[in-house]
Amino acid sequence: MCRLAPAKMRSSLAVIECFHEDDRMVYIDPDECIDCGACVPECPTEAIFYEDDVPDQWKGFIERNATKSQECPSAHE
Repeated sequence: MCRLAPAKMRSSLAVIECFHEDDRMVYIDPDECIDCGACVPECPTEAIFYEDDVPDQWKGFIERNATKSQECPSAHE
């Protein structure tokens, strides 16, 4: 969901281990996410939602996050 530089998220959320990244986006691993909501106000593009609140046009990113978070390295490291 985040199309800005992943470092913008990492700088404020370094302790959250559910984030994974590639050179384009930051992905949230739904199995590692504890649904605390700490990342929601920190997202510079306002692109993070609780799963039940994801707007219809972004629903495809739910599966993409699940898949890509398994393929990409942790942003925590």
